[in-house]
Amino acid sequence: MTSFLLASCATFAPPERGTQDLPLPESFTLYGPAVSFPERWWEGFGSEELCGLVQQALDGNFTLQQAVARLRQAAAVAKRAGAVRRPELDFNAEASVTRTHRDAGESPPLMDTAAQKLNALNTLLGGAGPGANAGGNAAASTSALGAAASAVQSVQTRVQGLDALLSAPPASETTFTAESYLLGLTTSYELDLWGRLSAAHRSARLDLEATREDLYTAMQTIAGQVVLTWLDTLVEKQGLGVVRDQLATNKTNLELIELRYRKGMATALDVFQQRQAVAQAAAAIPPLEARLETLTHELAVLLGKPPRADLGLADGAFPEAGPLPAQGIPADLLARRPDVRAAGLDQYFKREQDGTTELIGDPPSGWRLVNQGKD
Repeated sequence: MTSFLLASCATFAPPERGTQDLPLPESFTLYGPAVSFPERWWEGFGSEELCGLVQQALDGNFTLQQAVARLRQAAAVAKRAGAVRRPELDFNAEASVTRTHRDAGESPPLMDTAAQKLNALNTLLGGAGPGANAGGNAAASTSALGAAASAVQSVQTRVQGLDALLSAPPASETTFTAESYLLGLTTSYELDLWGRLSAAHRSARLDLEATREDLYTAMQTIAGQVVLTWLDTLVEKQGLGVVRDQLATNKTNLELIELRYRKGMATALDVFQQRQAVAQAAAAIPPLEARLETLTHELAVLLGKPPRADLGLADGAFPEAGPLPAQGIPADLLARRPDVRAAGLDQYFKREQDGTTELIGDPPSGWRLVNQGKD
């Protein structure tokens, strides 16, 4: 009895445990080297249909296309900001050809041509005058007619000669050609004495990284919405199948109860209650069908298709989820979230942008070399 009391009064001491030496990293940061798109976690459901739907959403979703366009724009801005820090070389070339046509011979002026025709007309009139003054004499009249005929023939000959002269082409043409060539080479380089160019480049790089994380966030969000909508679709399909099976069962029971009622083995209350059960099951189907149609439309929009597009979804069983991923420490969980990384990078970007704004007023320094040649 005494030994029992002594044992019951003894103090309890837990066994000693040795200390565990856990390796700790020297530093930790959320913004290490750029990482690629996170793991394809939706493949853990083991559904080829789900993987195909997510891939279609990643390829055709309009929100993701906008995010990709913003990423390309940020990449171009970052590339431009880095290129400004290097020497700039501009080359231009110009060439021109001028051709001038000049006539060596000139056509007779219009006034000279008119004077020649007037002289010919005077000659015609002068030749006809003596014939008119010899009007009573037959011999003189004959002589005057002959002179007039000769004058007319002479005038016709002169007119034909003038027409030939006027219609004749210029004697010859002369062409002058002048060619001009200009080559220019411009080299410029700005010394980053005040750090303005480096700050602008860092700011552009941070903006690029933040935009990339925004794209990853959008991709994860779209993938999550597709998976949830697809799972809700399966739930509604299975629920609709259960209600339809219940409706068929209730109709069968109603037929049996009506048969028993006709044989006097069931009461009218039993028939009424079974008919009420059939009506309730039938009334539950339209809301489920409407919900299923709405989910299908949402899934089509997530895929970048019209709401009423035929997605060809199969009536498969509910998938089994794989093992839970390793959680790790909270810092690792934050480091894997692209939205958290994007928020932090955006803060760094704003800080660098403020510094760049302060350095804009500093005078640029550098050299510029221009060399041009002309021929």
